[in-house]
Amino acid sequence: MAFSASESMKKLRQERRKHGQCAQCGNPSEKYLCERCNGMRKKPEPKEFREYPMQRKLKKPLSDRRLYEDMIAQELRTSDIAAYCGVTQRTAEKWIFEGSVPHEERVTKLCRLLKREVEYYYPLYKWSSKK
Repeated sequence: MAFSASESMKKLRQERRKHGQCAQCGNPSEKYLCERCNGMRKKPEPKEFREYPMQRKLKKPLSDRRLYEDMIAQELRTSDIAAYCGVTQRTAEKWIFEGSVPHEERVTKLCRLLKREVEYYYPLYKWSSKK
């Protein structure tokens, strides 16, 4: 059986805890670590809340500039549009940045949210005749 420093340290900490000592320094303590050892531990800094940027840095030309400009004018994010239309944020991004055309019911919700007619955003949109 090979000697392992991590195993021997583990046993040492266990022995110290059995006798009511700090696992790290061996001073009397009711908790796992005494206040001095606990104070020396690095604690992660809490992350600040960062609001998602409203405007996206464009890497390529926009597919739907009208939709994007209205979204920015009304201070909406893609997450707001997605929540209103009942789709994922990625789907809403596809509509705005990649030129994907939404389904009929989503188009009406999107136009209602942005207060425009369907023909303004999708002049060639063909309404399906499912009846």
